[in-house]
Amino acid sequence: MPMDDRASTLQRLGIFLSAIEALLFGVVAALHFGYEATIRGMTFAAPFLYPLAILEALLALALLVAVLVPGPGSVRVGRVMAAQMLAIIGVFVSQVALMRGASLTTARNEIFYGVALALSLGSIALLATPMFRRQRRA
Repeated sequence: MPMDDRASTLQRLGIFLSAIEALLFGVVAALHFGYEATIRGMTFAAPFLYPLAILEALLALALLVAVLVPGPGSVRVGRVMAAQMLAIIGVFVSQVALMRGASLTTARNEIFYGVALALSLGSIALLATPMFRRQRRA
């Protein structure tokens, strides 16, 4: 497999992880806005945390727009990288906000933010790796 094909495959995988992260932020935002989902007798719900829900909805929107708006490969990669940086900042801001109100912190929130941070960092690593390889060869 030529290097350019491998690089574009890694970048597509990073963009796919960003799309998954956008959907994850969207679902959690809906739960924080009061949506309750019942699947096979199990109810998924979260407490009403409107500021947190707004932040999560904005992060989901930023990631979704970065992934779905068409453009050349390098432009889309740049947009997704910028949205991922925003997502990492948003995760840290929400963690600090939840720490201030310790009674609002649940294990479910901590697991979600851990997964979101791992997806963000994984996506950034996949998107940036081919760029570093090209610079090293030049």
